[in-house]
Amino acid sequence: MRRLDSKGMTLIELVMVADVIGILFIVACIEFIGWQTRYKVESQVKDLYSDLMEMRARAMQTNIMHFMRLDATSDTTRKGYTVYRDASTAVDPQGDKIANHMIDTPVRELSQTGLEYMMHWNSGDTTVNITVDERGYVNVQRTVWLVDQEDKRFISGEAQVEGSSGVSDVEVDLDCVVIANTRINMGKLNDAGTTCEQK
Repeated sequence: MRRLDSKGMTLIELVMVADVIGILFIVACIEFIGWQTRYKVESQVKDLYSDLMEMRARAMQTNIMHFMRLDATSDTTRKGYTVYRDASTAVDPQGDKIANHMIDTPVRELSQTGLEYMMHWNSGDTTVNITVDERGYVNVQRTVWLVDQEDKRFISGEAQVEGSSGVSDVEVDLDCVVIANTRINMGKLNDAGTTCEQK
């Protein structure tokens, strides 16, 4: 009698290997999408923080008031901000010390539009001016945080929120900026969504 040599793989074994590879590929794609969202959120927070710090440095360096305008009149304007330098005149070369976006000079390199995630802040005002005087002192205390496209806030790594309508399923480490009179810090909105825990 002849003995069969088993030097190959059966069709069932091949299908099983293809299924395992397919499942691993799907899991990797889902993880990649989550990683990409986390990266974009944290990048946008870091850009906002960097622009606030640069605005503050320019105000102190030039001895001219600067301000950032946050506008919530539409979803489009919530996805950006504009930095202005107080317009100087012949009478007052250091500006009139009044934040007026109609006459003051926009600083284009510090302004952002068309951002992916909308911004919210802890005031009922639709428009907020964050003003920095020539000494680097900020006029208001605000917390600015990001929300996803469905207007849901992001969760921290420790949060276990299931089925909550106001919370996204993406875990991030940074999603807010705390602006105080003398300092500006990045942080993470707590699970209740009430305060920004500074990092």
